[in-house]
Amino acid sequence: MKFWLIFMIYANDGTFVDKIESPHESFGSCAVAAGREMMIAQVNTFNKVQAWCVTDDHYNGVKQDEGIPYDLIEGDL
Repeated sequence: MKFWLIFMIYANDGTFVDKIESPHESFGSCAVAAGREMMIAQVNTFNKVQAWCVTDDHYNGVKQDEGIPYDLIEGDL
């Protein structure tokens, strides 16, 4: 099953900065990529980064993954 890695990046004051998305072939490969990218994204920055691995159905709005909102902007969590 295809999964999507979604990174939400916020400035130190909580202001939304960017959203980065990348497809992966499985949850495992998505989780490994998330861990690798989280280490890189957090080094020498004051940004807050959230990472989510969601199913292709969730990403395309077909069926929501349990416990994960469609709109991942922090204010909606």
